Amino acid sequence: EGLLDRIEIVKADARSMPMFPDHSFDMAIAQGDVLSYCQDPESVAREALRVLKPGGHFIASVDNKFSLLRGALSKGDFLKASEALRKGRVRYEDEHGRFTIRAFSPGEIRGLFERVGFEVVRLAGKMVLWPLLSQEAKRRALEEPEFLRHYFRLEVELSEEPSLLGAADHLEVVGRRPR
Repeated sequence: EGLLDRIEIVKADARSMPMFPDHSFDMAIAQGDVLSYCQDPESVAREALRVLKPGGHFIASVDNKFSLLRGALSKGDFLKASEALRKGRVRYEDEHGRFTIRAFSPGEIRGLFERVGFEVVRLAGKMVLWPLLSQEAKRRALEEPEFLRHYFRLEVELSEEPSLLGAADHLEVVGRRPR
């Protein structure tokens, strides 16, 4: 109760938020793969570190480089697959225009967070098992509640398994600002 009265929505560039003093927040969140769609993900992470209080957390999701690779290979586009693997960037064009996706391997996103000064406390895959399911299993998951319940239990249990992180569609990283 009263929570909405304490929320202020501010439109800002995540790379530079001078309206917020150092050490302003307990948590910063960049869901929706913000770091994958911005031009300079390192500056976004650095700015999140600046505005966080000591011990504060930055939670971000990113596109997984190996998911882009898998998508390109499934279409037989070896040029795009090679580009995804070497550069971690893939250029897309659709009815909304052209844009570039910057994807990260588990090691790359961990490295970015550590380079700017975060301690990585969690690295997990989002949807580590879904890409591995057959079309029939996906259909059952969407149509049968009990099957879906078992699937999600296993998905959560395996989300931090290092050997499966590369299979995930997205990666989620949680960094803590040192005290």
